[in-house]
Formats: sequence, C-alpha cells, structure tokens
Amino acid sequence: WTIALCIVLILWSLHNVPIFIGTMIYSDVYRMLVIIGTIILFLIIAVNIAVISKEILKKKFNKRYNLYVKDLRFKNIEIIDDLSAYSNVNTDIVIKDLNKAVKMKLIPQGHFGRDNMIFMVSDEIYDRYYRKQVEERLRMKERTKEMQMIMDQGQGYVDKIHESNDIIKDKVISQKLDRMESVVSMIFHEVDVNPNNADKLGMFMNYYLPTTEKLLEAYIDIAEKKVKGKSLEKTKKDIEGAIDKIIDSFEGLLDKFYQEKDLDIATDISAMEVLMKQDGLME
Repeated sequence: WTIALCIVLILWSLHNVPIFIGTMIYSDVYRMLVIIGTIILFLIIAVNIAVISKEILKKKFNKRYNLYVKDLRFKNIEIIDDLSAYSNVNTDIVIKDLNKAVKMKLIPQGHFGRDNMIFMVSDEIYDRYYRKQVEERLRMKERTKEMQMIMDQGQGYVDKIHESNDIIKDKVISQKLDRMESVVSMIFHEVDVNPNNADKLGMFMNYYLPTTEKLLEAYIDIAEKKVKGKSLEKTKKDIEGAIDKIIDSFEGLLDKFYQEKDLDIATDISAMEVLMKQDGLME
C-alpha cells in the first residue's frame, strides 16, 4: 500500500508539473507562487521515489533474510561462503545483510568469526570460538624457541601429507591420508598444550615422519609412471600396506598422550576423594 500511494502521488505531481511550468512562463502575477509550487511538486516526487526505493530494498532484504534464517535455523555456526551458495547471494551482500540483522536485533546474538569467514548465531558459541583463539595466542606467546621449532617442523610435515593427498588420485589412499593428517595434527596439538610431551617425539620426529614423507614421494613417483612392471607394482602395494601400519603407530602415540591425561585426571579425582573423606564431606 505504501508503494501504491507513493506512485499515485508521483503521477499526480507529474500531471501538475506542466500546468505549473506553463503558468510560470505566461503569468507574471502568480509566478512566485508557481515557482514555490513547482519546487514542492519536485520535492514530493523525490521523497516518494526515495520511499519506494527504500521499500523495494526492504522487501529484497527480507527475502534474503528469510533464506539466511532457513539455513541457520538448525545450525550454531555457518561458513559465509556456504551461506552465500545456499542463498545464491554475493558474499559481500551476505556479510552486509547479517550485520544489518544483528543491529536490528533480528539475530540478537549473532557474531562474525575472524575475517568474516564464519557466522555464529549465539553468544555461547562465540565465547567458545573466541576462547580457543585467545588460548592459541597465549600458547604461541609462551612457546620457547625449541617448542616453536617443533611446531614449525610439525606443520611442515602436516602440509607435506596434505600436498601428497592432493596429488594422489586413489580414493582409498586419500581417505587414509586424511586420517593420517588429522592424527599428526592432533599429536602436535597435544604437545603444544602440554610441552612435557615433546620429550616423547624423538623417533616420531627424527625417523617416522621423515620416512613417511619419503614413502609418499616414492608412491607418487610410481603412480605417475605410465609403464609399470611387477617390481613397481609390488613396491606400490608395500607402501599402501605400510601406510596402515604408520597410521596405527601414530594413533598409538596419540593414545599414550590421552592415557597419561586420563591417569592425571584419575589421580586428581582420587586425591580429591581422600581429602573429602578427611574433611568428613563423604563416607
């Protein structure tokens, strides 16, 4: 109705503009009044065009917002690019719309992640995300030179596994390398959280990871050869079998870290129970 009323006012103004202009040209008596009237008519036209534009933009925003809500309804966090693809809206417009929705309290607890790459729909999720970032930054500040060197080497091996996975076309091997990359990343994360675990990385860093890198390079070299003999095929099969054993050994190392953590927790619980009994807080 607002748009319809504005259109009516614009048409009425346009209808009267020629009359006002004619009067202004041929009449000296009413010229000043007609000039004022003409200015008012143009102001009416401009204001109504602005109102129509605003209403159209509002309708378009509401249409896009409904798509965003449909995608976010059952999610706590969403990647902006995925939301853009789902709604078929440019990424910059999605970010602008979501900022507007937060300001208008349509998504009262909405937050953007770093570089506007992700969007979180609740304060709780944002706090968790932000807390992880803060903890990571604190750990980086507190790292010694030796620890930073270990983390840099570890990231280098993780990147190498990832690059090899991008080259290898075999889906089964690719899935195994995904698992390997994940395990290696978690091992270095545990070392970063608890630097005491760095002492247990001797063979892992000095032999297992370099050897794994060599095996992957050899597998890629064999896979890229157009002509393969029995010897090459056997070597390829041997490497594929070795990958499973390597992953198992890496998971074994990670499991040792978790077992020690569980032991520490169990010790803390036992000590607390003893103190509670001494204080008469439990039987």
